[in-house]
Amino acid sequence: MPLVHRTIIAVDIEGLLDANREIDNYRETRKGMYEVLRTAFSESGIELDICEVQDRGDGTLVLVPPDISKSLVADRLPYRISSAVIRHNDRRVHPAPLRLRIGVHAGDLRTEDGYRSGRAVLTAVRLVDADVVSKELRAAGASVAVIVSEEFYTQIIQPDMGTSPRSYQPVAVPIEDTAIRAWLRLFGSGEFPSESSSSVPAPRTEQPPTPDSDVEWRIGTRGFGDRPPAADLLRRGAMIDALADVITPPAHDEDPDRSGPTVIALDGPWGIGKTSLVELVRARLDPASTPPTPVGKVRPLRVFEADRALGGRGTGLWRRDMLPRPDTEQPPLITARFEPWAHQTSEQVWAGLTGTLLGAVEQTLLPRSAPATERYWFQRNLDRVDRMRLRRSLRRNVRSPLTAVSTLALAVPLIAAMARSTDTYRLAWLVDIAGSNIAVGLTLVMLLGAIGHSLVRYFTRPAADFLPAELFAGPAPGGSDDEDLRDPYHNADSGYLYLAQHDVFAVLADVQACGHHVVVFVDDLDRCTPRATAEVFEAINMFVTRTFPITRFVLCLDTTTVAAHLDHVYATLKGKVPHGDDPTPGWSFLRKLIQLPVTIPHIDTDNVTALLDDLLGTPASAPRTTTPPTAGTGDQAPEPIRVQCRLL
Repeated sequence: MPLVHRTIIAVDIEGLLDANREIDNYRETRKGMYEVLRTAFSESGIELDICEVQDRGDGTLVLVPPDISKSLVADRLPYRISSAVIRHNDRRVHPAPLRLRIGVHAGDLRTEDGYRSGRAVLTAVRLVDADVVSKELRAAGASVAVIVSEEFYTQIIQPDMGTSPRSYQPVAVPIEDTAIRAWLRLFGSGEFPSESSSSVPAPRTEQPPTPDSDVEWRIGTRGFGDRPPAADLLRRGAMIDALADVITPPAHDEDPDRSGPTVIALDGPWGIGKTSLVELVRARLDPASTPPTPVGKVRPLRVFEADRALGGRGTGLWRRDMLPRPDTEQPPLITARFEPWAHQTSEQVWAGLTGTLLGAVEQTLLPRSAPATERYWFQRNLDRVDRMRLRRSLRRNVRSPLTAVSTLALAVPLIAAMARSTDTYRLAWLVDIAGSNIAVGLTLVMLLGAIGHSLVRYFTRPAADFLPAELFAGPAPGGSDDEDLRDPYHNADSGYLYLAQHDVFAVLADVQACGHHVVVFVDDLDRCTPRATAEVFEAINMFVTRTFPITRFVLCLDTTTVAAHLDHVYATLKGKVPHGDDPTPGWSFLRKLIQLPVTIPHIDTDNVTALLDDLLGTPASAPRTTTPPTAGTGDQAPEPIRVQCRLL
């Protein structure tokens, strides 16, 4: 079997097999682990369903496909897992909390008995099982420990300061007869009591304040993660409403030339809240979109239909009326979010953008395993596969397993009958028949049963049961391990890019035909390399040109940074500014592509105060104490208490 490359994430539950953990808690903890992983992967932009997951009893093994950037795994996933664990523990029912040890490595694997194996898997498992990981996790009272291999650290984490490489500490991990160096990082330190401290807090003795004593108040917080909020903490409701109104497509009968801008840019420096604004706009748009009316019942694609189509005789396996259509005049919106910073080369940018668009369309109109979806992708993939080879494979697979047995059973008694005497037997007291003929008759019955079974499978069973699943779930991958799906043209770089573009444009044409529109939010564009930035803009330009007015783009960027990136890529245009108001060609490029630039305002003082109140709570007033008057002082007021506030 050929080797395949995977990013390997080994996950173990700390203390799952402790003797004091009840069986119900054991099950709930394992269930909680998978809920945490699904949430964290989704928030990181990686769907767990596209990964290979192998259960390990007290943990699991997640194999991430090679088209998912390792930088995405290193940058976002640890933070999302830590946040998901903390939220899970906060709402848990059972007393034992969830704590995870995570090992990360990457390498080539082979397939044995349906499972991926290899030295790379062994390394990831040894990393997560190392005693030093559990020891450091418990000593720090942390919720999550992430340990990565030396290779993963030096190649992925260390070059990218955004992954906080200085937060990782080197540790020695024994593997076989030697020790290798790995890198460990803890998340959620202080969430649990450390091993050296008692889990029972010491009793507190409240002493009433006296006029001569200082009362020290402390406002304690661990800080806040860099993730978009679910509420409008910056009081930008008017801007959210305006953007949602501009993005919402017009009614079907309106002039498409007056449908509004197709490329909108949200301009602002890093940290001003572009991502938060986009997420709130998406939340406003998604409920406003009327769910499409489901189509009538669509039959699964049968084997005989697929056989006829592969032979060039079957037509109309899928029709556009099989897609759900809206009931209102307002076209429903399909929203998608694309993060180009996770991609570097032209192939990665195109693969990421097309994958994002296809995934958003599939979620709304082409759900996985639906009969209409299987028919749709099978019909689209017919033009890029070897039909005759697939047809032979289909007929070979649909043939009943009884066929070979019954054929052999027929041949053996025929030969034996030639050498045996013709003994006769009376059947049902009516007919005399030779014994050899009885044997032949029984094998004929088996053969006819095998033929009948094959015909039943041919005319009634779904074709997806006998053909590669990739044919029914999306564009057929040219790099598939299945020999029946190999396509040399699709494997070539130019061929791949052409077919990727062809796939998404064809799908968007069908989306437009059934009355839907698509809006793509492109975030963190100013975090890309100059070459990747230019590739994203060239891709957007092609989409806007070929899919007007169905596809709209909302870009989150710092125009100064992006213009500098474009100037770097198109250095040959220096000095050739086509517009007098533009200082450089990069600014001219932005002016040409972006129809509506929106500058995000800075936060004013009033909103800063309101934001702190939302995050920290409303400040409490200082307590006042009354001290009985001493002799000779009469009704003299007590000395005010001095209050010191510190933000930890």
